[in-house]
Amino acid sequence: NVFRIAPTDRGISFKLAEYTIPKGLKLALMHDDTTYGQEGAAALDKAFRLNPESVAAKLALPAGDADLSPQVLRARRSGATALLV
Repeated sequence: NVFRIAPTDRGISFKLAEYTIPKGLKLALMHDDTTYGQEGAAALDKAFRLNPESVAAKLALPAGDADLSPQVLRARRSGATALLV
């Protein structure tokens, strides 16, 4: 038998924070408005709680939208130097 274990939202979020914070990046965090996207956003909030200056913007995206250019423009105007979707 072969088992595949996916990493948790918490684990991925904290690894991402460990990687980006020392680089001095200002992140725009974008997630969809589904339950899955909201759970990921909550995990990212916890990971960046001690370093809120690393997050330039948090944006929820409509799950059905094909054109996300308004949200990307908003993220760019927030002063973000990196974008995580």
